[in-house]
Amino acid sequence: MIHKYGKFLILILVIQVILTAVSLFSMGFLSGPTAPVMLFAGDKNDVTKIEIRGPSKLVVNLERSSPEGTWTLPNLDNFPANNALVNRLIQRLSSTPLGIEVSKQNDSFERLKVATNLFERKLLLSTPSNNTEIFFGSAPALRQTHARINDKNVVYAVKFSPDDIDLNENDWIQKDIFVQNQGAINSLKFNQFHIERAKFNDVSTDIKKEWVFSRKGGPLIEENQKNIIQLVLQIADMQIDSLALEQNEKDVRKAASLTFSLVLKNGKNIYFNFTKIKGEEDYLMTTSLRSGVYKLPPLSGKSLIELATLKNLQKATAK
Repeated sequence: MIHKYGKFLILILVIQVILTAVSLFSMGFLSGPTAPVMLFAGDKNDVTKIEIRGPSKLVVNLERSSPEGTWTLPNLDNFPANNALVNRLIQRLSSTPLGIEVSKQNDSFERLKVATNLFERKLLLSTPSNNTEIFFGSAPALRQTHARINDKNVVYAVKFSPDDIDLNENDWIQKDIFVQNQGAINSLKFNQFHIERAKFNDVSTDIKKEWVFSRKGGPLIEENQKNIIQLVLQIADMQIDSLALEQNEKDVRKAASLTFSLVLKNGKNIYFNFTKIKGEEDYLMTTSLRSGVYKLPPLSGKSLIELATLKNLQKATAK
C-alpha cells in the first residue's frame, strides 16, 4: 500500500515539474538565448538604394537596378561605384549589434545627435519592400557611437564610427574603371614615335626584347626596356582619383601636354589626353573609354608624363 502511495506521489511531482516548465517556457524564462538585433535587420542582398547624409548638405546616393546589379552614383551621371566598398558598408550594418540601451527619452535625441534634424550621419537603406533609416550621433567612447533606428524610439551605444561613412561622392566611385590587362596591350602610339610589342627576338645579338620602337623616317633607336615596361605597367594600372565635374572636356583635350593611344591585341584603340592643373602638380585626363574629365591621384600623372618621353624610353648612348 505504502509502495503504491509512493509511486502516486512521484507521478504527481513529475506532472508538477512538467507543468511548471511549460509555464516558465511560455513566459520566456526557459527560452534559449535571444539572437542579437543588428543595425540593419533586413536582407542585405535586397538593398537597392542607399542615401547617406551628414551635418552639412552633402548627400551621397547609391543605386542598383536589381539586387544582382552593380552599384552606381545617380548624382554623377550613373558613374560606376566601388561595389566592394558599398557591399562592405551593408555587411557592417548587417553584422553590428545594437548594443546597450542608452535612452528611451525623445528629448535626449538632439543631445545625443540622433534626432531627425540633428545627426552625424543618417543612412536610408531601401529594399523593394521596406525602408530602414539609421541615425548615427555623438560618441560615448572610442570607436563607438550613439545610434537610433527610425522605427525604434531607443538610443543604443554601438561599435561603429560615423566617420567611416564618407560624405564625398568621389570616395565611392570605381577608381580602377580604366585599368587594362597589361598582356592585352599591343602598342603605344605617341606623336613622335610608336612602341610595339616585339614579335621576335634579335637573334644576331641574342637580346630578348619585349618592346621595340617603330619610327617612320627616323633613325633606329635602342630601347630602354626597363623604362618601357614600367611605362606600360603604369598605363595599364592607371586609376583615377576623382571626377573633375567643373572642367570642360574639350578645353582639357585642347590644352593636353601629352596625347597617346593604346592599341589592344583585338585592334581596339583607346585615346588618352593629359593636362596639368594650373598652379598644381597634378593632372587631368580625358579618354575615349568614357566621356568626362578625371583627376589622377597625386603625382601619378606627373610620373607618367615624365616617363613618356623619347629621352627616357631610349637606351642611353655611351659618350
